[in-house]
Amino acid sequence: IRNDFKQVLTSSPIGIWALNLRGNYTVCEGGAMSILGISGDRFIGRNFFELNAGNTPLIEFVNRAFAGESFTAENTFEGRRYSTN
Repeated sequence: IRNDFKQVLTSSPIGIWALNLRGNYTVCEGGAMSILGISGDRFIGRNFFELNAGNTPLIEFVNRAFAGESFTAENTFEGRRYSTN
């Protein structure tokens, strides 16, 4: 089932990423990476907070998630609109 899930994920215009408790990317995959012209692999092991220092709303969303809050929010960054769950 892992290969089936990965195929659906990479062909869908979404991105899924996960961070460890230090804020380092452990997963960064999805068709959204192709749309943005980037490879998710380049993020693995890198720190979310350092890479997104200029995106205060996104940092606040991650801090809320780290605090255990469940929420949905929208953010516009560099001309693109994102939904965060």
